[in-house]
Amino acid sequence: MKTKHLFILSVVFFAVNINAQQKYFEKTYSWTDNHSAFLIFENPNGDYLISVGFFRTGNDTQSSGLLSINALGEQLYVRKYLEPDHENVVRQIIPNEQGYFLIGLSLTFPPSPQSSIYLLQVDENGNKIYSSHINPEEYRNASLSGFRTEDGGYLLGGYIIPYSTSPFYQEPFLVKLNNLGQVQWSRIYDNYIAYNWIEDMLPSEDGGAYLLLQTNYYVNGSDMVLLRIDSLGNIVWEKNYDFNPYSDIPDATDQHDSPRSIIRTLDGGFLITALIDTTVVIVPQIDLYLYSGFGAAFKTDSLGNIEWITFEHNGQNSLPNAACQLPDSSYVLCGSRYFPIVPEEPAEQKDIEMFKLDPQGNTLWTRYYGGEFNDYAYDMIPTPDDGFILCGRKEFIDYAADTGMAYVYVIKTNCMGLLTQPAAAFSYEPQDANEVQFTNLSLYAYPDSIDGGYYVWDFGDGTPPYLCGQGYEPCPSGNQITHQYAAPGIYPVTLTAIVCSDTSFVQALIDTQGAGGTVGIAPQNSPPFEVVVYPNPAQNLLTLEGWQNMATFTVYAIAGMPVLRHSPVTGSQITIGQLPAGLYIAEAQYKNGAIQCQKLLIQR
Repeated sequence: MKTKHLFILSVVFFAVNINAQQKYFEKTYSWTDNHSAFLIFENPNGDYLISVGFFRTGNDTQSSGLLSINALGEQLYVRKYLEPDHENVVRQIIPNEQGYFLIGLSLTFPPSPQSSIYLLQVDENGNKIYSSHINPEEYRNASLSGFRTEDGGYLLGGYIIPYSTSPFYQEPFLVKLNNLGQVQWSRIYDNYIAYNWIEDMLPSEDGGAYLLLQTNYYVNGSDMVLLRIDSLGNIVWEKNYDFNPYSDIPDATDQHDSPRSIIRTLDGGFLITALIDTTVVIVPQIDLYLYSGFGAAFKTDSLGNIEWITFEHNGQNSLPNAACQLPDSSYVLCGSRYFPIVPEEPAEQKDIEMFKLDPQGNTLWTRYYGGEFNDYAYDMIPTPDDGFILCGRKEFIDYAADTGMAYVYVIKTNCMGLLTQPAAAFSYEPQDANEVQFTNLSLYAYPDSIDGGYYVWDFGDGTPPYLCGQGYEPCPSGNQITHQYAAPGIYPVTLTAIVCSDTSFVQALIDTQGAGGTVGIAPQNSPPFEVVVYPNPAQNLLTLEGWQNMATFTVYAIAGMPVLRHSPVTGSQITIGQLPAGLYIAEAQYKNGAIQCQKLLIQR
């Protein structure tokens, strides 16, 4: 029986570790020295397609590409779309029968760049079928957003400059294409003052669209407009947003509001993200009013009337770039925000921020990602396993060599915005009279946190399972529970930890009259010497001493699972704000092959 007991334990523990290693990740990708990832799209087969922009080496002009990765973040292919005489920037990926229809803007090479709408058709593997650039109305124009229409064509929104002499103001521009990419009609909305465009758009129920406009950009104060149009581009209704909160200031025309994205909400309304100026300095004696943009998100009803607005996240000059709504009507958004490199010092560095709001706009949780230098998130979508995948840009600067690098940056998380998976573990100690005391040693279940997990104890004697954690009764203090067996014997006890869509379980054969033990925790090897990481305990930022000599830096859970990895190590500071409080193992692998380890305590 002892041999059987050991065999069960080794199989279960092995399965837990294999299942937990690579599902969530932070990864970078590169093929030149300046990249950004702007859009992410999920294929029906579970892979991801990422629209990237990069600068050509040698002439410093922009080109677009597609990066394909699987659900584990492994690169499948990169397709680069280098046009012979134009720069190109893709702003939307639209699936169609041939593969994907990419739209954006095309610019002739300097010194006299002229813009036009860029159309690119690729097959399902990203191979180019054709590309073109069009100029409806015979003026400079660009497409910034678009979608497939009910007739199989496309509706594109952006801007046009319908002037041959100065001032060359941009005007909102709408173009309808058939399924072959040929222009059917176009519409200019020239009823605004200057510098106006369509930033984002959604299809409406009647074959028309909702258009999110930037109007009067830095002319008499920038504003936002939400238009509903019919299927021919005629305006049905218009809602203007001028967030000037300073009624006591006679003239606040320098206050600007700039939209970024719009999504439809489950109740038929809208969630809009934006950058909205708020006052930072007022000197009424000399009529001096200075403003600075702050990231904002606001919810409207189906007619565009505001229900709530929050400025709590993303911060100064940093706006939320993407949002989604979950089935329970809550929201998850992402963007970037400034952080001080040195605590209490002025903010100098941007990290990625992802946050969750309840249906009324109240914060439920916030997560941070990135490291030394600036990091940006430009798009985010939910994943089939109830998590999220973000794409953006990760920067690195080598000041000594006067060089820099910007990588494609992709982060995949669980439903809590974390990179961890549950790891079930428990210890047991038989007591008198067929009673056994169990201690839950599981990691990364977070039964007391919003969106956290729960545990299922099956004591193997036919009694009903005991459940505790989120959605059930609180787990016992000290994670200890005592179970009374009716008779002496050997019972198969199973502990299951469930978080988001992830499940981990361990099982042990418990002899009520035998010795105690532990199941589910791997033994830790004693490190040869310690790595210098500080502070320790740490909160949100970790500093590495001698990082220039490191090849890889990894943080492990106590159970042995990697929860954070940087390879290569590109700076002395690592952001650990996304990791829950607890005890970890920090490991540095050096370029000379040496390995150093140290216990790391994260406190908040």
